[in-house]
Amino acid sequence: MSSDPQPEDPVLRKLEQIKERYAVLTEDPKARAWFDDRYKGKRKANYRAVDFLMEEIVDTGICSGCTACVVICPWDVFDYQGNHPEDTRTDRCTDCGLCVQVCPEMPMVANLRQEVFGEARGRVDDFGFYQEIFLSRTKIPKIRARAQDGGTATTLLYYALEKGLIKGAVVGDVSKETLGMPTHKLATSKEELLSSSGSRYVYSPNMLAIEEAFSKNIGPIAVVGVPCQVDALRYIQYGDVYGAICSQHWLILLGSLRLRGYC
Repeated sequence: MSSDPQPEDPVLRKLEQIKERYAVLTEDPKARAWFDDRYKGKRKANYRAVDFLMEEIVDTGICSGCTACVVICPWDVFDYQGNHPEDTRTDRCTDCGLCVQVCPEMPMVANLRQEVFGEARGRVDDFGFYQEIFLSRTKIPKIRARAQDGGTATTLLYYALEKGLIKGAVVGDVSKETLGMPTHKLATSKEELLSSSGSRYVYSPNMLAIEEAFSKNIGPIAVVGVPCQVDALRYIQYGDVYGAICSQHWLILLGSLRLRGYC
């Protein structure tokens, strides 16, 4: 007696693709050229990409706390403590190098602007690359009542959820357990989105909510983040393994303008 084939689980497929990436890095010496060339002189016995990340980025204070390495590691090597990653379970590391590839402080994707924008024309100045700048304010009273400024980001996400363009939004919120400290949140309803609206002038590790979206197979999603977070997401999106997967999970990235000190 035959049964109909079950639909493929995208999360399991993601893990299989990552394992395939591990095999390539382990078995093909040429695939490690990026590591050997960039970090020549740092190599030593049992010296892994995670060691370089911790010694050269985290321990030196360069780390922006974007959490990309925490999110992308499939073996749960990292915890997020004190606004930076800790390699708590470092013995699990398989030296795949994904944590290094997505770090915005060590950009490994060449010509990222070309990858993202293609041949689109625009302007480049202190705001970065853009085509138009708009001054806007929401027309929705309950959003305007909670917004710090114009409520534009919340309104865009509100509309996307309402129209079914996204299934969730990765945003910042405040923790009810730790006296209003910033925290990440995956909002899957307009009510959850509204409750997290407004600006908070402290760093929020929004990207940690992407793990929840992946584990619950929620997508597409929109992600709100400061520049270092958006950069890291682009490196994941255009990196070796996650490109096809992330394109199914997030639809739009909303950058939140902040001074460099915030990211």
